[in-house]
Amino acid sequence: MQYIIAALYILLSCSGLVLFKLGSQTGISLGVSSGIFSFKISLISIFGMLCYISSFLIYLVLVSKFDLSKIYPITTGIIFIGVMVASVLFLHESVSWVQILASGLILIGVVLLSLKR
Repeated sequence: MQYIIAALYILLSCSGLVLFKLGSQTGISLGVSSGIFSFKISLISIFGMLCYISSFLIYLVLVSKFDLSKIYPITTGIIFIGVMVASVLFLHESVSWVQILASGLILIGVVLLSLKR
């Protein structure tokens, strides 16, 4: 069950970041304006924020279930790689060979941290 919670945290974190980025590129938005202050945010960005807030709440559960010294680097590494892959697929961003090499090293680190001692 703990690993399902961790996977949900990773999925919501990646989704939240990518949706917020997608929402910042769209034209449909909600706006509040009163004098000097003006605020606009798209519905996609709002959904991204909801995903990211949900991931934070799930992270609080993860921290209580796992060793922080293991769960933090593992989830951060997987989220880094997940966001990079999602950026290529959904945002059509380019990735350099240095980013691919660094992601491979991160993946090796995640696997090493995941090994039972």
